[in-house]
Amino acid sequence: MKTMCVALVLCLNIGVDPPDVIKVSPCARMECWIDPTKMVSQKALTKIGAELQRQYERWQPKARYKPCLDPNMEDLKKLCTSLRRNAKADDRVLFHYNGHGVPRPTSNGEIWVFNKQFTQYMPLSIFELCRWLGGPSLFVYDCSNAGMLIRYFVETYERNEDEFVKQGLTDTFKNTIILAACAANEQLPQAKELPADVFTACLTTPVKMALRWFYLQNGPLLDKDVSLDMFDRIPGQLNDRRTMLGELNWIFTAVTDTIAFNSLPRELFQRLFRSDLLLASLFRNFLLTERVLRAYSCHPQSHPALPPMHSHPMWQAWDLAVHTCLCQLPAVAANIPYEPSGFFAEQLTAFEVWLSFARLQPRPAPPEQLPVLLQVLLSQAHRTRALELLGKFVDLGPWAVGLVLSVGIFPYISKLLQSSTRELRPSLVFLWTKILAVDRTCETDLAKDEQHRYFISVLQDSKDMSAEHRTMAAFILTCFVRHNTQGKELGVQSNLMTTCLDLMADEHIQLRQWLCLCLGGLWENYSNAKWQGVRNNAHETLISLLGDVSSLVRTAAVSALAAFLTSSEEQSDHADFVDTTVTSALIGHVHDAAVIVRKEVAASLGRAVARFEEGLLRVINEDPHIVSEMAADLSGSRRAQPWLIVPPVEGGMRRVSSMPSLGAANIFVRILSALRSLAGDPYPEVAEMASRLVDYLLRKATNAAAGPVGSPQEKPRHYAPKRPLFGTRPELTRPRDDLSAQSVPIVSTHFVEQCCQQYAQPRTLDRDQDEKQAADWRSAKVTRTIDQAMRQRPREEQIRFDELLFTDKLAIKTFAVKFHPFEPLLFFAGANEIAILNYETNERFSIGCPDTRWQTPRSSARITALSLLNAHSSALLLTGSSDGVVRIWRDCTERAEMVTAWRAFTELASDDGLVLEWDQRKTPGTLFTAGSARTIRIWDVQHERLADEMSTGEDSACTCLAVDWSTDGHVFAAGFGDGSLYLFDRRQRKATQALRGHKSLLVNTFFHDWEGGEGPRILSGCREGSVRLWDTRVAADSYMRFEVRSRITAMELHPLLGRGVVACGLVNNSVNVYSVFGDLYHSIKHHEGFRGERIGIPIALAFHPFFARLAFGCDDQITTAYTCARKKP
Repeated sequence: MKTMCVALVLCLNIGVDPPDVIKVSPCARMECWIDPTKMVSQKALTKIGAELQRQYERWQPKARYKPCLDPNMEDLKKLCTSLRRNAKADDRVLFHYNGHGVPRPTSNGEIWVFNKQFTQYMPLSIFELCRWLGGPSLFVYDCSNAGMLIRYFVETYERNEDEFVKQGLTDTFKNTIILAACAANEQLPQAKELPADVFTACLTTPVKMALRWFYLQNGPLLDKDVSLDMFDRIPGQLNDRRTMLGELNWIFTAVTDTIAFNSLPRELFQRLFRSDLLLASLFRNFLLTERVLRAYSCHPQSHPALPPMHSHPMWQAWDLAVHTCLCQLPAVAANIPYEPSGFFAEQLTAFEVWLSFARLQPRPAPPEQLPVLLQVLLSQAHRTRALELLGKFVDLGPWAVGLVLSVGIFPYISKLLQSSTRELRPSLVFLWTKILAVDRTCETDLAKDEQHRYFISVLQDSKDMSAEHRTMAAFILTCFVRHNTQGKELGVQSNLMTTCLDLMADEHIQLRQWLCLCLGGLWENYSNAKWQGVRNNAHETLISLLGDVSSLVRTAAVSALAAFLTSSEEQSDHADFVDTTVTSALIGHVHDAAVIVRKEVAASLGRAVARFEEGLLRVINEDPHIVSEMAADLSGSRRAQPWLIVPPVEGGMRRVSSMPSLGAANIFVRILSALRSLAGDPYPEVAEMASRLVDYLLRKATNAAAGPVGSPQEKPRHYAPKRPLFGTRPELTRPRDDLSAQSVPIVSTHFVEQCCQQYAQPRTLDRDQDEKQAADWRSAKVTRTIDQAMRQRPREEQIRFDELLFTDKLAIKTFAVKFHPFEPLLFFAGANEIAILNYETNERFSIGCPDTRWQTPRSSARITALSLLNAHSSALLLTGSSDGVVRIWRDCTERAEMVTAWRAFTELASDDGLVLEWDQRKTPGTLFTAGSARTIRIWDVQHERLADEMSTGEDSACTCLAVDWSTDGHVFAAGFGDGSLYLFDRRQRKATQALRGHKSLLVNTFFHDWEGGEGPRILSGCREGSVRLWDTRVAADSYMRFEVRSRITAMELHPLLGRGVVACGLVNNSVNVYSVFGDLYHSIKHHEGFRGERIGIPIALAFHPFFARLAFGCDDQITTAYTCARKKP
């Protein structure tokens, strides 16, 4: 909405005073800074009209101006209707009325004009005027009692609103804006030092009027050489900010903008100060009229009404700037160079101070100086600093970005993209990133003048631009092409795809991630980009990234390939081949360790279902048994078949094995198998997504065939999963009757939106202090715990676990036990539940819950291994199940939440457990997994990927693992069910040593290097009761062994007690504690108490990592924990 048509109506009747006005002598005479008494009245009128037009043209030179001098009613009507007829539908018409030569407005809302003979005053209703001008319109009334017009307008509209609605005039009056020179009962000042049209002077020549008024108020404070006459000779132009006059106008704009922004509601500020250039200029200058006229007991009015702003503190900054400039006026008149004002530098400093305190508050009050930054961007001298401060401000959060956009800064930074100054690039890229992360509507502006090329050049500039800013450029380009067809076309024309592909080998993870997402956005629903990608082998490049070290890059690559898969509906052999290649690559990652990757794979398979639906249904119909098999998978009555997907190979890539032919193309079989596998995924969201797709295909097939499931007379049932999905149990429902018209269910992860959202959040918000304090507190607690454990550690002759910590009978049979190193917590794993006990307060968690949140998806699987991650910080609980699934939980003692889950093995036998060994001493986080499979898999948990895989060469199951910390985790030992013990070296990727001597299943093994020892030793114990100590430097038999004379059910080592303490759970209902050399310290056979019943057979044992504490669970569901009696002083 712009103001492009202006009516300048002057009712001056020069030489004749209105009958209701009594003028003082001397009084104000000048109109538009012209004294009409010094020339012929008609000439003066014409000159004043021309000058008023010139003054308005400074603010909007493109508008059409029509002066109307001393008009009659007919001329005025003709003018108004002509302006509205020539204006565009949304253009605003400005009606400027100077009524100094006619009577004051009436209480009926009438202004005065003349008759044709110029002998009478004729009243004109403002509502009639509104009808002539239509809407939207802007009225400026420069006359006494002008506020009466606003009051009458508002009261009449509110009283007759229904009538106006019927007449269709509602929008006309709602979009009417009025500026009035004074209140309803006030007259304009007649002081001789002021112009007669002081209101108009403030609106159209604000700097000149402000300087004059400042001189009138503060003249004695100025240099005696400064006079009022010098103001007309101030050098420079208003639009040249390097001159004195231009800088004063620049400062005035900044001051009035700041006052309005900090005083008005955001919506009103946007409407009055940002929607229209001329309207904004008039309202900025209107703030000056309030300040000037209030000094003469006049109160300018407006509709909509504005709060008083004449006493805002920023006026003091304006006065200081004016005083500084005027003090230089005599020197400038003597041709001495003008020294620019320090106003903007001071305001930037004030803004910087505000920023330093704002970071300490979650939501500080908006800074007053924000609109000043908008004006500073126009200055080359301050631009770099202003952009840096603006970047720090928008980094406070989305609210700050919204504030920046509301102040109107976007057009300025958009124009700066045309600048070739390289120093501005980082700040501009950061600002655009923050803005697009919050407001996506701004992305279309990049298409103007091909501004997107600016960010392509940043993306390519690896020499001068940091990886972080190049990543942000990739994010901006992703936003530009993702949902914008014009952006896609411009991206293809600008070779954006080639640029992204050339940078895919970059070492920075986030850059690779956003390059993938940028390509995905370019391909989404745009076939031209897809075939350009085929010519450039783009899909092959992205397929190679499916094995990237970062899970984010892998997920982004899957997302991009999914967009590539469905970007074209072309049906041809070449298209089928390309889409089959992409789909096969995606299928190979249904068992990726990262949940976000598997979720994206499930979503991408949804697109594959849409792409190959006809072929998939044909495969299903060719084999009637597949329907029942898929239904069985959904109901949870069978496990996914091991032939569906083979384990990953070296480098993190997986391949689909050859599968039984079902009489159709292999790709269709592989899609169905992948969906069935994902439907049994250990993470509920992934399983739910895949189940929806399987269920859709199942119902579609049964609806067409009506054979394998249900009789022809029955409607096919909707097979929903029967197993609980993380606490939920969907019921069987009936599908709609129009299955033939039903589309493929949409399964989406919103991964791209979540990635975009990270840029909307604060990046440098100073929350580190609280986090540092929390980390320091945790570190101090860890240190205190270790020091306390060292002080309480018993001497070797005092090692007896005879002080009971607790004993209790749980509702679960314990298969694994774990102490928390720094909290008084014990974790007991049952078949599919975990009990957590605080042995100091006796609090218990997650015991006996019917809908337990620890429930494993398959009731036949049991938890066989426990471990704690990040125990020194915010501990996470890691569990391993007999079905080969690893899960990680957080907030264990509150509302437990599954962080991630993945299937470490797909081929474990149902009776064998998953063996885990967690290494976090020298590495970011490495998990060793083994079981009945013939491989040992090593997982990089930090990056959620398979880091290594080694063949065991053994037919028996791996029963225990141990890592040698002295080798930085490169050497580890694995014990097997046949008694074999092997040492593996990850650097050589094979077993380097075989230690043979045990004849039965190894219960556990440990690396142990005690104080005074001659190097690392390996301690191992087998089921038949033999415990051996091995020297890793000698390949012969163990150099020390002892027999416990009973079968061992569980075995643990405490390396910090004495030279090492071994606890063995025995089938003779006892727990014996030995030294590593076979010396018996203590035997626990009976429970504490008067009756002293015999303990059950120990199944699981655990030592506290630091304290002399031992816990065990028995087959009678009784759990017990002991500690050594404290040393006497």
